[in-house]
Amino acid sequence: MYWKDNNRSGPATPNHPISTWTPVNIKVTGLQKDSSLGYTDYMIYQAQDTTIRGANVTWGAENTTVAQGNQNGLDTWILQAGSQDIHAIRGTHLSITAIATASKGRAMLAFFQQKGNDVRMYSRDVLNTGGLWSAAAQDPVTPST
Repeated sequence: MYWKDNNRSGPATPNHPISTWTPVNIKVTGLQKDSSLGYTDYMIYQAQDTTIRGANVTWGAENTTVAQGNQNGLDTWILQAGSQDIHAIRGTHLSITAIATASKGRAMLAFFQQKGNDVRMYSRDVLNTGGLWSAAAQDPVTPST
């Protein structure tokens, strides 16, 4: 991942160049080579093993970090149903969003494909980083003849 500051009114420094693509100081390892990325509260991506994963990234140019948490010391997760890792078709398009809930919280919704002709949605409370995901599926509609 890279960042670029286009604000030419401030001074450039060795750690904060202006108008130059610069790598962030975090790395996402094991990324599926044709994965799409999504971001709303969490960055979401597909790993090489086809699982859907997320990381709590705080964007800040040269100060970009992954928040502290319970997974190897970082706030990251693997999308699971119960204790079962969820897999998507290789190279699936990913989308993530967050919405307000009736209990005044926020739910995170992740969308992707598991079969190729479907759309899967999994949701979880944003603040409950160890919480369970719940699933909703939309299989293709067959046109009537």
